[in-house]
Amino acid sequence: MWLAISIVLGKIKTRKMFMISAALIAVLLIVGIATTVATNDEMYKNGVQQKQIMDNITNDPNSMLIIPSQNMIMYFLDYSNHSDIYFINVDKVFGENMDRLHKLYDFNTFNGKDIDNLIANNTQKNIYVISWGEPVLNTSTEKLDTQAGIVFSKVKPTNTTSIPAEETYYEE
Repeated sequence: MWLAISIVLGKIKTRKMFMISAALIAVLLIVGIATTVATNDEMYKNGVQQKQIMDNITNDPNSMLIIPSQNMIMYFLDYSNHSDIYFINVDKVFGENMDRLHKLYDFNTFNGKDIDNLIANNTQKNIYVISWGEPVLNTSTEKLDTQAGIVFSKVKPTNTTSIPAEETYYEE
């Protein structure tokens, strides 16, 4: 883009057109820098808030974390050694073999169809679900927070059931 702009500026013959073009380019540059700074600031704030939520969850010795999305596994692997964590069972995550990840991190896997059974069989724990959007479960959840589309929910212990959800979590 900047190469094209410099070529166009080089072809401008009149001083007035050059000044107008230079002013527009300066505005474009300032807006671009401001957008980048604002985006970085927002991403930093989301990261700090997400870390605080995860620290609160993993500091609870009775917590259990369920992550039903294949795309989220890599984001939350670092917490697997600090909490009882369950990821959806898949062969590979971003090209990395799941067996190799099991050797490096301490986590469990579950079949996407069995998420409600997993919850029903662990009612004595504080169960948290981290998903893209609202989790689809046959149990009530309380939304704790949303960060960049990631929803942090806590399963309410009173309404658990072992009936499978109509919608299941599988990812290809």
